[in-house]
Amino acid sequence: MWRNLSILILVFQFAGVAHSSDDGRFQMSESGQAYWLPDSIPYGIYEDFKNELANLKPKPVNQTEIEQCRTSYQKLYSKPEVNWSIYFGYGDGASETYTTDMAERDIFEKEVKAPCPQFRPDIQLCEFKEDTLISGQYTKQIKTKEGQTVTVRLKLFNASLTSEIAVNIEKKDDQKKKSRALEKSYIHALQNDEVVFYSGHARNGSGPGFSPLPTNTLSWLAKGIFRPMATKMYNALGEDDRVDHSDDPFPPRNEPVGKNPAVLGFFACEAEAHFGVNLAHRTGAGLILTRSSITTEDNMRLLYASTNNLLTESCEKDFDQSMVQSIKTVYHAKNEAPPISYSEKMPKFFNFFQKDKVKYRNDILLYFHNKGEIGVELNSSK
Repeated sequence: MWRNLSILILVFQFAGVAHSSDDGRFQMSESGQAYWLPDSIPYGIYEDFKNELANLKPKPVNQTEIEQCRTSYQKLYSKPEVNWSIYFGYGDGASETYTTDMAERDIFEKEVKAPCPQFRPDIQLCEFKEDTLISGQYTKQIKTKEGQTVTVRLKLFNASLTSEIAVNIEKKDDQKKKSRALEKSYIHALQNDEVVFYSGHARNGSGPGFSPLPTNTLSWLAKGIFRPMATKMYNALGEDDRVDHSDDPFPPRNEPVGKNPAVLGFFACEAEAHFGVNLAHRTGAGLILTRSSITTEDNMRLLYASTNNLLTESCEKDFDQSMVQSIKTVYHAKNEAPPISYSEKMPKFFNFFQKDKVKYRNDILLYFHNKGEIGVELNSSK
């Protein structure tokens, strides 16, 4: 038993921590707060990505696929208002000095507010109107392919108090307060919003990660075993349909605790393996999940592609194509030869256009399998 515990301690003490240089510069956010922009994140990342998307050719679809696509978006846009929340988790791990979630949010937020490009109907993540009273809240009216006018209410959140880790430690009570507020907000969104996205660390299956990495072994062990945040997320979505309550004297309600989202996105390393099965058994939502380790830059492109695809009502093949385009680095275990195809490592939109099988892998085995992974750079055309 103690041997197993020591292994668990080792796993959760170091999972997800990878340090790089602190090269970069300070930038001013849309809300007027200074944050650190690392050199690894190009400030024009989305301009380059939009140019790549413009070169993608639409995939041919048959009548069945067209009908699946139409029905799926009818459900998403069935009401005159769509509430859409995007959460950027606490972005530590890439540096000993700075977090990245403020940079990720700010660069994304600039796209939200930017004018829509001319002659680009394929780009609709643009020209949202900012709420003058509440920072990070936006609205936009869109015309669906069914001819309905729908108001999209978009809310953006990030977890870091500042982008400087030392300051967040010094003001740990304020950081803790913000982290807890985001946890509550995320749970509320799962029960009330139509679309909920999380972009950040998986925390080796204990995420989403709205708090800094624990600084002591016992905290790691507690989070690794009991997974309080992941448990809250699952419980917010409803009962596990694998559990048989037929003999219970007081069976739980069949309906979820709240109103489930139509689409739930989890952009983090190995999201399908860590969270996919539990999510699929607790909600009928479409699940956009990563299926491999992923870089911050690829995560940013994937978030953009997924958001824009839903706004433009992209059908499954085009949706998949743009998600694949967002991935520039793919990983494989260092003791294995590179796979012939990386298709099974690419992000996937599960259970939206059609029912899909979600895979599960043991988190501890997954950690050791992925430890010291080798990254392979893909051509932008792949």
